[in-house]
Amino acid sequence: MDSRKLKAIAEELHALDKTVNDYHTRKRWLLDEIVRLARNRPCPEEKKIQIDIEIPPAPRPRVMRTGITYYPKTYRDFKTKGAFLLRQAWKGETLTGALRIEIVFLIKKPKSKIRKLTKNDRLPCYKTRGDIDNRIKSLFDILQDAGVIQNDSQIYSIQADCWFAGVDEEIVTSIYLSEIL
Repeated sequence: MDSRKLKAIAEELHALDKTVNDYHTRKRWLLDEIVRLARNRPCPEEKKIQIDIEIPPAPRPRVMRTGITYYPKTYRDFKTKGAFLLRQAWKGETLTGALRIEIVFLIKKPKSKIRKLTKNDRLPCYKTRGDIDNRIKSLFDILQDAGVIQNDSQIYSIQADCWFAGVDEEIVTSIYLSEIL
């Protein structure tokens, strides 16, 4: 950069320090400029994984009288099967950078929700026993066990949707991963 330009910017910042309102207006403009520049950068490559398994909500760990904690057998079996399916679907290296993840859970519709008019429609999954945050925890466990991610602390952004599938629709979990750094 030109030294005259740097000197002009420094003088402008010094002048802006005198008036708070102008400073915040200029700061807002600079932030908008940063966003504009960031959008012109190439987007990180998005990787998609689909597994044909319903992700159950993560249960609470059980505690024995001796103080040893464990998960129920059904959850341990799910983790084994889910990690196996993920290893088959994932062909890349273990992701080590900061991750943005989008998840779409498509789960089986309970019999109480099947109606003649809406049996083939997708319905949002709410007011059910398994919360979406517990399903996310289960998914992160198998992502880590399968070697797709190193640790779930890498994830900085999550978007998750949970839907009841139509009667004729396939049960599937779709995962979109974007490694930023």
